[in-house]
Amino acid sequence: MRPEILFNVFSPVTSLTGIGPKTANLLEKLCGRTLLDLCWHLPDKIEQRTVYKSIQEANSDTLATLIIHVGDHHIPRSRKQPYKITVYDDSGMMDLVFFHAHNDYLKKSLPVGQTRLVSGVINKTSTYTQMVHPDHIGFPQDIENWGGMRPLYRLTAGLHSKTITKAIHTALNTMPKLPEWLPPEFVENKGWKSWQESLNQSHHPQTIQDIESTSPTRERLAFDELLANQLTFALMRRHGRKHEGRPLQGSNLYADPLRAALPFQLTKGQEDAFATIKQDMAASKRMIRLLQGDVGSGKTIVALLAMVTAVEAGYQTAFLAPTEILAQQQFQSIKKLTASLNIKVALFTGQNHGEQRKADLEALARGEIDMAIGTHALMVDTIKFNNLGFVVIDEQHRFGVDQRMRLIDKGKNADVLVMTATPIPRTLALTMYGELSVSNIMEKPADRLPIKTSVLSINRVQEVHDSLKRVLDKNEKVYWVCPLIEESEKLDLGHAEARYKILKKVFKDKVGLLHGRMKNDEKDKIMQQFRDGDLQILIATTVIEVGVDVPDATVMIIEHAERFGLSQLHQLRGRVGRSHLESSCLLLYDTPLSETGKKRLAVMRETEDGFKIAEADLKIRGSGDVLGTRQSGLPEFRFVDYAHHLPMIAEAQQMADRLVDMDPFLKSDQGKSARLLLHLFQYTEAIYYLSSG
Repeated sequence: MRPEILFNVFSPVTSLTGIGPKTANLLEKLCGRTLLDLCWHLPDKIEQRTVYKSIQEANSDTLATLIIHVGDHHIPRSRKQPYKITVYDDSGMMDLVFFHAHNDYLKKSLPVGQTRLVSGVINKTSTYTQMVHPDHIGFPQDIENWGGMRPLYRLTAGLHSKTITKAIHTALNTMPKLPEWLPPEFVENKGWKSWQESLNQSHHPQTIQDIESTSPTRERLAFDELLANQLTFALMRRHGRKHEGRPLQGSNLYADPLRAALPFQLTKGQEDAFATIKQDMAASKRMIRLLQGDVGSGKTIVALLAMVTAVEAGYQTAFLAPTEILAQQQFQSIKKLTASLNIKVALFTGQNHGEQRKADLEALARGEIDMAIGTHALMVDTIKFNNLGFVVIDEQHRFGVDQRMRLIDKGKNADVLVMTATPIPRTLALTMYGELSVSNIMEKPADRLPIKTSVLSINRVQEVHDSLKRVLDKNEKVYWVCPLIEESEKLDLGHAEARYKILKKVFKDKVGLLHGRMKNDEKDKIMQQFRDGDLQILIATTVIEVGVDVPDATVMIIEHAERFGLSQLHQLRGRVGRSHLESSCLLLYDTPLSETGKKRLAVMRETEDGFKIAEADLKIRGSGDVLGTRQSGLPEFRFVDYAHHLPMIAEAQQMADRLVDMDPFLKSDQGKSARLLLHLFQYTEAIYYLSSG
């Protein structure tokens, strides 16, 4: 239950005077529904407003605040002309200029003969002085609020700057003074203030440095957020020890023949990863391990060897894939590799219906199926295992924590292996995998050739069209990825349907189209035709981003590559170069290229190393979208800027571990304060779920 001291913190924004349903909906869309959400919406810019004593003293092109007397109103004869009001003081005159303004409003807010305060950008020439559309019109007593540094907040359509500024500053006054959860000497050494003071000062910046991630106030808030994150993991590690696993001791009955049947030799990275996983499985403690490997590094065969080991130990296994295409692909691959072994494999997806599905469900419940490969369909209540002991989750960030738990809980303390092809720097891995052991596969199979990556202006796209015939003549295949499915009114970008129509005219029935709005059976059909060679050019969206394996696809063309994150570009490039054939990736960009776009494309040209790309992505993106949060699964923190706050992650982990070691149930004074921190960041309900990995 939430502590009483925090009741008001989580009150809805509608509890503030003047915030009705319409404004509340806009605020919720922008930052959240509670007063705390409002207070955590920090300014991202500041502006300097100068209070001038007279019109003559005011400098041109500055945000000026002046007290003036209202003179004549000059009402325009047509709506195309501006409405002007002459204002003056002892030093001279100035025009206030309004376009498309309501006459009644201006007459009411600036009545002739009255004294008013105006604030806005001054524009001076040798012949006139004017202020176009003042930001504020008020009374002289408002002057203290319209001078000096003022915070500016990110907005959403329909929400005025004054509305959100007033709401935030009102909400700040309701924040309680909370007991300190950080050790006093730590706070002192860092030069930080308390949580409440830091929050308050973040909304009252005095210099541009005050809104940067490296400011003491922002660092304090970021550390609190990281500490809440790491406390959750520390509590899970501490209290998860009582959940003993079951030793899954393999006999090599199936693993040795499987190794012998492989058409390639495992790399050292694969051997090391499997040895570690096998050791974890044999221990009495439950295994929860992350297998990180670059695109094409061979994670799946390591996972299969682990699954085979679990089957040898007498347990059923499950392999959870994020898409129907990948589930089908993994099923076919695993079934082929285990064909000579006495292992039964079944596929469970949303497309499975009828008698076969019924028979598979019954066989699974009786324990007659050893390996269940599937999508989200594996999580439904009708899927029942007899003795599930090992779960593999591929591209784990594609699934919600509760989804993963629904599958894992079908076994009793089952060992869990989660895999990702989006490498994450070790320090960052602490924020999302704090309770997992991590294995990395760094190298690719020896027969893989480098992928030649080129960058070309989209204005030369006709040259690209002309070059495709040479690829098709070699019986090789091409992916062409577009950012959109169809034409958009909001974005002037290439879309898959248009590119498909253009290439279809030239290459006829050799061209296929694949996107996320297609029905699953349509997608499977197109993908199968591409694999079989009936199609040689596949126009697609990012639906083919992860895991799709077509060895004779040798060319990847990415249209409007500047619109994709580095992680996504790397994943897409990884769809080619999956055999001994020479492969290439062409990044088509539109001009003008932003500095970020230039850096991304340069990194893609320079390296294929996913770990280096992840580090580069971290430096290029900074806060807000590191590695592409949707692509990588990294937590979308409110205050943490990965580019600047990396060292604090390890500090937070150490502090969390020390606190939980000394006070495992958080009952001490510091522990009780730490509980408040967990409530603030709403981690309390996540402790159980996060144990799924």
